[in-house]
Parts: sequence; structure tokens; C-alpha cells
Amino acid sequence: MKVQHMTNASVPPTSHVTIDCSPESQKRRPMAMLERFRPVIHEHIRREGGRVTVDLNPHPHDKRLAMWMCRLLLLGDAADGKLANEILESLEFNHACHFCGAAAAVMLKEHSPRLSPAAVANLERFLRMHLSDWMTEDFRFHGANDNAPFECALILAAAGELFNAPVLVDFVRTRWEELNRLLDLRGTIHECNSPTYTAVSLATVADMANFVQNPQLQAWALRAEQRIWQELLLHFHPGLGFHIGPYSRGYLDDNTSQSAMTMITLLAGLGEVSPMNPMKCFFHPPAGTFSHNSWFFQQCSLCQCLLSMYHVPEQLAQAVLDRPAPWSVRTSNEFMAINGAPAGETSITVHGREDWAMGSFGSRTWGGQTVPLHLLYRRRPAKPNPTPDEHLHSIRSVFTRMAIHSQYAGFPNRDLPIDKELGLDQGAAFAVQHEGTALLAYVPQNEADDCRTIRSSVVFPLHQSEPDEVMHGDRVLPGFSASFAQSDWSFVRDGDVYLAFYPLVSRQDDAQLCTQQYSTSDKFGLISIYNRCAFAGRTYTRQEVRRFCAGFVVEVASASEVGSFADFRKRAMTGKIEQFQYASEWWLRYRRDVVDLELRIDSDQLNLRRAAAQGRLVSTTTWLETEPAMPLLR
Repeated sequence: MKVQHMTNASVPPTSHVTIDCSPESQKRRPMAMLERFRPVIHEHIRREGGRVTVDLNPHPHDKRLAMWMCRLLLLGDAADGKLANEILESLEFNHACHFCGAAAAVMLKEHSPRLSPAAVANLERFLRMHLSDWMTEDFRFHGANDNAPFECALILAAAGELFNAPVLVDFVRTRWEELNRLLDLRGTIHECNSPTYTAVSLATVADMANFVQNPQLQAWALRAEQRIWQELLLHFHPGLGFHIGPYSRGYLDDNTSQSAMTMITLLAGLGEVSPMNPMKCFFHPPAGTFSHNSWFFQQCSLCQCLLSMYHVPEQLAQAVLDRPAPWSVRTSNEFMAINGAPAGETSITVHGREDWAMGSFGSRTWGGQTVPLHLLYRRRPAKPNPTPDEHLHSIRSVFTRMAIHSQYAGFPNRDLPIDKELGLDQGAAFAVQHEGTALLAYVPQNEADDCRTIRSSVVFPLHQSEPDEVMHGDRVLPGFSASFAQSDWSFVRDGDVYLAFYPLVSRQDDAQLCTQQYSTSDKFGLISIYNRCAFAGRTYTRQEVRRFCAGFVVEVASASEVGSFADFRKRAMTGKIEQFQYASEWWLRYRRDVVDLELRIDSDQLNLRRAAAQGRLVSTTTWLETEPAMPLLR
């Protein structure tokens, strides 16, 4: 059955960036990848005793890397196909990796004429061995890690057809009905707008639409694919070349707006709509960039996401590239309970201007890789057709983190590895946003043993450049390097974009060494507010630690909106901040001329009692709204 796009209207290109979603172009891009990646593959090939293996170092047990390589090689010439078969014949699968399972299912469906009998037997043996593993309750669409149930659904549906087992297809149908119900009610899936995992989900559902023959499952997969495309596209800022948060999951490199896996997806489906082209960045990394796992892992990831034939909603994609600023997106989302944090629902708000954009979750009661508030802006005018290096110098990504540490080496935590310091968020987050103003609150999620520091930080990646000015109140600082006993507004000027942060705390420890700090750690600048900063450790129960709430008022604007940096600072300082804690509730309100934001949080239960913007409650039931209106898909 030939898959048709749900939206296939032809839109004349009017923006400086045009899309190319044609099947011919989508087929051409992987071939260019094969030419570039073939030498890397051969560097990792080992031949011993007539047996071909792949040296996967620095990830020796990650068999999915070899599987992704083979799927790419099977698009090549006879020698490439022979090598792929030799690898597949010798691979030993040691657990039910759903990434490997999805790759195996697709290769059996797409490339069976090119596979040797021994390769087919090995892949089929692997699938049959682990079918029950991919049917467990862990792989329902339960509110997290959606890429895994997507891949398991692809495996089971393909296996049902390959092995003439209709019960597997029926099983997938019941799982997908859960997803369809979510898509009827919410604007995004659970694992939404992730720079890494949204790409995995998109590739998987595109493969399912292309290779599963059951008409109902094929139609449902196509619907899911286009809805995820819609989610990704509505967050994309073409002038900044990346998609704005909030992110359900973001690794540290994702949060610096480098060439993430979603950039592979955009390249594969639309063409070169961003200077952060992974074909350039993963093989010749721009100065100051760093990889997710390793550059070899990133190169193999290209195979995973570049090889799918996507069904892009072209009318929406071109409309996103053409949309005038300002623009806004409002939608809703839900998520599961985890590690003592309750399940919940949340609003999602994104607002974009010509030179900046900001997005936030209304609530996210568990942290980890979550990015609850994210800013992206242009700090220097963009050059025509910039290189990735030039582009990275012209933009900056800013995000937030709550960190709780038992270590105290230096002042404070100087010797902590950066991935331990910033890699995971340790706070439940609550936010309300109106255009370029946000009110963000953090609550420590779990009990803390031998705790020395509890801090909430606004994080500035400094790998390519540093802001022009950093101020504490009316005091100019030498960059991110200062400590204060009293809190005040923090101001940052980065070219013609201005940022302001006012720290909020519900309670501080008696043995406080500092309250607000500007620090630099491994090329990240931090503006931090402390609930606790002490040499001696202390243990807190979950109820005790959750009374240590913190957060920020956040303001962002450009010179074209507010005039001078002095005018921006003056405007922010006219704002009135009200906060108090009563029992387990923390009440926050920020008002400034046309802005009125309010949060009320039960910190014990991690419950959002009220979020209001401009005197109106923020809805967590909004399906999807955009300004200006966009050609949305249901």
C-alpha cells in the first residue's frame, strides 16, 4: 500500500529557507551519508578466522550501533551489502534492546532480497527470542520514554506479519488505541519535544507507516508521525536554527543548541533548514562542541534517523518557516509518576520574537533530563549562509537547573564533574509565562543525605562566546564570578538581547555561606540562588527538603523592543514581587505594568494549586493554540 501524506497541499516558498521533502531528495541524503561514513565503518571492521566483527569502542556492548551501520550499508553497492551481511551473520545479541529490534524488523522488511539466509536467520532468531520482552507493561504509552513503546510496536507489528502471527498485530492495535486517545486529548505526546528522543520516535513511526502492511496500523502510525512533526515544527525557530524548549528530555549537549538528533530529522525530512547540519558537525565538530556519548555514537545515530522516509506536513512546515514574529504556541501534556513524584498534566507555553524565543512547562513534578524553562536568542546579527561555527558564535541557549550536592570541594563544588553538576535536574518545576516574562519555581524532589548545597541556577553555555555585560543590581561584574550575601536582580546583556533574573527563595538554611552567586564551571556560566550553602553536611527528610523552594522571575527582551540596556533594567526593577510561605504552600506573584503572573504551589505534595497569567487561569486542558493561526493537524 502506498502511503499518502495527510497534508499534501503545495505551498509556494516565500521565506529565505525552503523545504525539500520529496522522496527523491530523501533518498539522496542517505547516499551522501554513506559516502562520508563508509571510511569510518571500515576503520571499525575486524576480520579474524573468516569472521567479521565490528569494534564498537568506545561502546563495545552497544550492538545497536552495528545494526544502524548495516541498515546504511544495505543501501550501497554489492561490496557494502556483502559487508552488512557478514556483520549481521556474526552479531550476538545479548539482551532485548528495542533499538536493535526495530532495526532488525526494518531490515527484514526493507532489504530481505539483499540479506543472506544466515543474516535473515540470525535476525529472526533475535526477534523470536525476545517478543515477550517487548510486550511487557513497561512498553505501554504510560507517560514517559515514548520512543521505547513506539519501537516495540514497530517490532511486534512487523514480526506479526513476518511470522504470520496475527496475535502480535492485534496486541499492537490495543497499545496504539491508548496513544490515539492521548492524541485526541492533548497537543503533544508524553515524551515531547526532546532534542534526542523526538527524533527516535519520528524515525520509528515513519518506518512503521512505510513497512507495516496492516492498513489500520499504517494509518495510525502516519497520524502519530505527522502529529510529532507538528510538535517539533511549532517549536522550531528558523532564524535561530534550533527548536525551543521546554524539553521532556534533554542531555547536556542538547541544551546548548548544538546539532542534536532532531537536526538529523529536520535535514532528512526538510533539507538544510539550519546551519547546524549534522553531516558537517558530527564529522568535523565545530570548536567548543561536545558529543552525546561520543562522536562515533553520533555518527551512527545519523544512520538511525537519516534513513527513514518521512511524511512531512509540508504546508505546516513552510508556514513555520514563514511565520512573522511575534508568535506563540500553547498546548498541554501529561506524564507518569516516578521516584516518589506524582503523575500530572501540564501546560506548555512558547513565545518567539525575531531575535529570541522562550518556552516553559507549567508543571513537571519530576526532573532528571527535563528542561522546564529554555531560552534561545541571537546575540549577534546572522551572517548569510553561516558555517556551523559562525552560527554557534551568533546564538546562545540558556536553561535552568536545581542541584543538590553532598560534596563540598572548593567553593562551592568546584571539582564536581560537569555532567554531575548540570546533567540532571533535581527539582520539580512549576512555571507560568506571558510572552517574554516567566515566573519559575523549583521544589527539591527527594530526601537529601549529607547535604551541603541546594541551589537553583540559570545556566549560560560559554563554549563559543561570553555575554557582553553581567550585573548584580547596579553593580557591574567581571563576568560570572562573584558572591553576595544579599540577593538582587541579575542582568545580562548579550549583544542586543537583554535578560533579567530575580531570585526567589522560600527558606534558607541558618548556616548560609552565600545567597546568590555568579560562577563559571567548565565553560558554563551560572547565576545561582542558594537554599543551603554550608561546609557541614545535613540530612533532610523528603518533607523537610521540600520546604526549600527556589526559583526566578525571568525577563527577556531585545533592544528593538525596549531601547537601551538601562531602560530594560529600569523596567524590570519597577516589577513588584510578592511571596510568602504558609504551611506547605508557597505563594508567588510578579506584577509589572502589563504583566501579572501568579503561582501557588503545595510543595509537600508537588501540586500546582494555581497558575494565572494576566488575571486568568492557565489551562492544562488546551489542546493546541497558535498565534498566528497555523494549518494544524488533528
